[in-house]
Amino acid sequence: MDRASIFFLDEGESNTFDFDETLPPLPLPDLHDTLQRYYDTIKPFGSPSELEKSKKIISDFECGIGTELQRKLKERAAVKKNWLNEWWDKYAYHMLRTPLIPYIIMAMPVNLEVINIPETPAFLLKNLARILYHTLEFWNLLRNATIKPHSSHGGKIKYSSALYKRFFSATRAPGIDYDYIKTYFKPVNEGNTPSHVVVSGKGRIFAFDGLHADGTIISPLEILIVLQRIRSILDYESMGDCVPVLTHDDRTTWANNYIHLQEISEKNKETIETIESSSIIVTFDENEPHSYEETSLLCVNGDFHSKWGDRSSTIIAFKNGRFAYVGEHSAYDGTFSVSYALFVQLSMFEIGEPDWSCTDNSKYITLTELKFDLDNELQKEIDRAKLDCDLRRNDIIITYDYFNEYAKDDIKRWNLHPDSFVQVIMQLAYAELHQE
Repeated sequence: MDRASIFFLDEGESNTFDFDETLPPLPLPDLHDTLQRYYDTIKPFGSPSELEKSKKIISDFECGIGTELQRKLKERAAVKKNWLNEWWDKYAYHMLRTPLIPYIIMAMPVNLEVINIPETPAFLLKNLARILYHTLEFWNLLRNATIKPHSSHGGKIKYSSALYKRFFSATRAPGIDYDYIKTYFKPVNEGNTPSHVVVSGKGRIFAFDGLHADGTIISPLEILIVLQRIRSILDYESMGDCVPVLTHDDRTTWANNYIHLQEISEKNKETIETIESSSIIVTFDENEPHSYEETSLLCVNGDFHSKWGDRSSTIIAFKNGRFAYVGEHSAYDGTFSVSYALFVQLSMFEIGEPDWSCTDNSKYITLTELKFDLDNELQKEIDRAKLDCDLRRNDIIITYDYFNEYAKDDIKRWNLHPDSFVQVIMQLAYAELHQE
């Protein structure tokens, strides 16, 4: 298994996103079939009398308002390729007013030890430079639409790649009543896309371009040098204004502060757009986790003052050389996170460490610090949000375990889908634990 065979399109294959145009519309199930499935779902949980009552309710619905609702669904399905996705985003995710971190988020620790790369303070910046370089490679492959679409059954069944466009340069913007996804990423054939990288830490935010003027990716050494400059500022200068902590508030409060922040000055509006549109965002976290379990926990409740919580994907770099990835779940499915993480891991394993002493072709990379204009009201909000974040640090528990008794291939041999299998296992565990 190598990255070329998994990720690179073969000669003559259509581009990453072409296949999406050939996908059939999302089917609309028959009303009777939907109601039968609903009844099958509740059967294990109801008493005979409760199930009889449910049958009556289901029958009345099918013969009454259900028919009218099904007609409206058919009208919607006739004009939309996916009649469900907008509702799914809005009602399953974006109307939730809970803070995103640590409650509504995807996270994974980066295990470099399995490819014999030390996770120590001495290797922090070099490893981060390599991760960033290969992330830019992945970004560039997507930009040129040369990554293979997700598939199964040996490539016979392909899946949509549309959500790849929400992996980079995307953010979940806060709204008063519900949030919404803002995207800036575009493949080459659709227009220009932002190429700058944002790095935050100790409440401060910096930006630099990930491309040279000729469009080539900056080298690992050039990335290392700019990271050293940022790390030096963080180590020897004072804390920043900690504006990112506002993104970890409940969504309505953050939405009001988001509006107010932009009303203060045009500069603030531009700074927010620079953060939201950046190709990649990295956060230096001053915590020092000593295990992958602790890394998993700290990547979602560590330095709230520096993480821009709305971003669709973030790289977390801990001070002692450990790393983690964080993703906003409404932007894309977890399979896209796994693809990205695997690409970076394979790239670091196959390509190896660069020659950090070779400076012949290195160029100076311009670094800019992003600052906000703040009034007394927002200063107070920042202080309040810091206290709120501290109070919720212990709201979640994360465990990190290896399970190798059986895996996906075994589950498939039992004619079960791995996702369904895991959900049933969780329900069984709950039932046995609580006897209900």
